[in-house]
Amino acid sequence: MKKLLIGLLTLILCLSLIGCDKTNNQSQYADATTVSDIPNETIDTSTEYKTETMKNDESAFEYEIVDGGAVITYFIGYSDGKEHSTDIVVPDKLNGYPVTTIGKLSFQKLQPMTSIILPATVTTIEYGAFFECSKLTSVIGIENVTSIGENAFYGCDVLTNITLPTTLTSIGACAFRDCEKLTSIHIPEGVTRIETETFYNCTSLVDILIPSTVTYICENAFNSCNALTTLTIPDTVTTIEKWAIRECESLTNITWSKNANMVDSAIYDCDALTTFTVPEGVTEMYSKSINDCDNLTSIYLPASLSKIDDTLIFFNEDDEVVTVYAPAGSYAAENAVNDDMKFQAIE
Repeated sequence: MKKLLIGLLTLILCLSLIGCDKTNNQSQYADATTVSDIPNETIDTSTEYKTETMKNDESAFEYEIVDGGAVITYFIGYSDGKEHSTDIVVPDKLNGYPVTTIGKLSFQKLQPMTSIILPATVTTIEYGAFFECSKLTSVIGIENVTSIGENAFYGCDVLTNITLPTTLTSIGACAFRDCEKLTSIHIPEGVTRIETETFYNCTSLVDILIPSTVTYICENAFNSCNALTTLTIPDTVTTIEKWAIRECESLTNITWSKNANMVDSAIYDCDALTTFTVPEGVTEMYSKSINDCDNLTSIYLPASLSKIDDTLIFFNEDDEVVTVYAPAGSYAAENAVNDDMKFQAIE
């Protein structure tokens, strides 16, 4: 009997222990949350969330520290792979250093990239930083940039618009070459030179503003700007190089600076141009300052003109002599008559 009672008590105890184990297990995981338990609204997949995440992703960039600032030298890519890096956000600091410079060729040929947001700390965009980024359509955050280097946006052929900041003082050669979709560019006050091939082959450019701070326009600055119909060069410009305005097939109206003498082929192969006025103030020009403009029919020369290199001969596509208009008794008028040009005296 005693053995029976001991057996029963042992059985009861075992059953009670099994019940505690089950209860303890439930208690241990009662507060745990699985992915399926999370309400949809708590999983933030918004653009703002992604942007904030990218702002803090320092591992995506290689950089150097120069003069207390971070210079981005290479974009490694985000965790999902460089091939998925379409929208890029550059952090304002890397390892505690402010990002001041987008370095040489740092994002070159990054084909997936469609947009980039730069921090307000960036003041310099170096040589070829976005060279041939052929899908780049949006560049935000350049409001404090002072320098855009050579070839910086060369070949960004779907970039349609970029607002240049008032802080900008220099734009390098070929900076916007082959930006074939760029429609408008306003160069800010402070820029003094338009360098070689800056806007070469910007075939959709219809609006360009040159400020009164510009004094120098280099060779091929406006080459193959085929949609451009009007170009105004301010009187602050004193030097315009050969072929500065070249093969702009729709250009019909050019306002020239009165302080810039005309070199050989300053305007070249602009076939829509039918008439051109050399403003009062210009003292020298070449016989072929306006060269190979096949539909030119008339040119107006000022009383201030005192030197013409070689004979004053202008022809159009049909080898017809262009009519020269100049004040009676002026140097230009005398040369036109002596060179057997069609001549019309004006007041």
